[in-house]
Amino acid sequence: MRVKTIDWERLPRIDRLLREQRYEELETVLAEHSSQDLLSDEALMAARAMNLAPTVIYLATLGIENLPAPGQRAMWMEVYRTLGRKAPTEGFLALPKRLPARWVAQNAISGRKPDLATLRQCKGKLHDWRDAFELAVDQGHYELLECMTSHLLAQATSVDDWLELAGMLMERDSMLNTRIDMLPLARSLLRICKRLPDRGLMYTRTMLALKAANYFRLGGANAQAIAAAEFISDPDHQLLKMILISEAYCHLGDLPRSIEWIDRLLRAAATQPKHADEIRIWYEKNDRLKEQASSFNPESAGEALVALQRLLDRSGHKAFLVSGTLLGYAREGRLLAHDKDIDVGVMNWESQFDIVMALAESDQFALNTRTMVGAQTYALVVLHLPTGITIDVFLYHPEGDKLVTGVQSQFGYLQKFAFTPFGLEQVDFLGIKVYVPDDVDRNLTENFGAGWRTPDPGYLSHLESPSTMDVGGLVYQLVGRQNCLMAIQRGKPDKLLRALTLLERVQGEPCGMKPDLVEGLRRLGMDFPQSPVASGPEQAEAAA
Repeated sequence: MRVKTIDWERLPRIDRLLREQRYEELETVLAEHSSQDLLSDEALMAARAMNLAPTVIYLATLGIENLPAPGQRAMWMEVYRTLGRKAPTEGFLALPKRLPARWVAQNAISGRKPDLATLRQCKGKLHDWRDAFELAVDQGHYELLECMTSHLLAQATSVDDWLELAGMLMERDSMLNTRIDMLPLARSLLRICKRLPDRGLMYTRTMLALKAANYFRLGGANAQAIAAAEFISDPDHQLLKMILISEAYCHLGDLPRSIEWIDRLLRAAATQPKHADEIRIWYEKNDRLKEQASSFNPESAGEALVALQRLLDRSGHKAFLVSGTLLGYAREGRLLAHDKDIDVGVMNWESQFDIVMALAESDQFALNTRTMVGAQTYALVVLHLPTGITIDVFLYHPEGDKLVTGVQSQFGYLQKFAFTPFGLEQVDFLGIKVYVPDDVDRNLTENFGAGWRTPDPGYLSHLESPSTMDVGGLVYQLVGRQNCLMAIQRGKPDKLLRALTLLERVQGEPCGMKPDLVEGLRRLGMDFPQSPVASGPEQAEAAA
């Protein structure tokens, strides 16, 4: 749902004051806002969608006391009091047993498998089922949503009712908790999609299938994501379908099929200019979201680096500068102008367990442990909470006579890079003591080539780095395609042509790009204008 900006600001504030029992300040906040506005159905629904239980109870109570027709507020007050206490209140037990929202709340606090027998006794009008669907989604109980979906599918539920419920689910998409099991939600959306007729409802079916496929992907059910994506029939969403299927195949380890689907996307861009524009619009939207969520400045970066090193020191590990951060140190004596994170390395993959334990015991860092895959872990993404700075921690594995690290892409592949073994020495950087490889020149030459001292705005690090392993292999072929997509997205014909030249060199390898596709993309690169946003001379290297 679309929560008003004012509700995003005031409702969490009200919730915090309620939890801290700061009632005098609460009165001041209430005086700042129209009582009629806070008593609205929209404010109560926003508090529910934001899962602010104390605020839901408070607003419901205000409505009961001040509105001539309080509607469902008494029910919501008892439901949320029950959820907060994890035990039914007297008022909750007085609610009709047939009420779907009561069934959701009762099962949410039970800690047991959903009670399907009592679900079959539930009855109500559309708004009653909508209330229950909203409650299950807002509380993150997608398994209860799936049970209700199955129940209604077995009933004579009309298409109009399904459209109402589907619209509610799509409205709440941006507020979903994606850190829990998404598969029940994915299955529910796909079943609703299949229930709707295609005639006249192609767009709605496509959006349901698109979200279902994405949730299957997030849940690791990649084969089901591919199956769901086949229901994406709206012509305006075929590019999203292609990239989603390509990503799912990549996560399944089927790189040839992943490359096949990404080539379909590139071929569409090469043959029809409107598709190239669609790619730019889609990626630019994602880039804006990432930029809004990120912040970076040298002072904060130094603070984050010091905090990480102190943490690792206590566990006997040394973090050393690598990649774009090391390049900034050696060439500029500062971070590169367009850097967006800090790159550090740690020796040996076994270190990840010590690092994770140290991070878990600290309140300064957050880490997504889903990237940890034992001996196949080559990188950890760490967030320094006080500054919002992201730190990429690359784990260096001894393999043969090399030290090997890698990039674990969210797309599903692992690309590895090999370096000559090195020791560490301590230097001054950003006003602090940090570690760097004991032969910085050799390390940077192996990473960026002999010309690393001269900025190269067109440098494609994951294709051109001398440290890249398995040049021409399937991962390399896939990364080359992704570089082409990124160049199209950012309106960078020079980078597109550079990527195509590199892909031409490995055309004879398995899954090499077809000559006609290379030529089509080359024509596209010569035809489309430069992006109005110019990149700085170090931007490509900062991303290395």
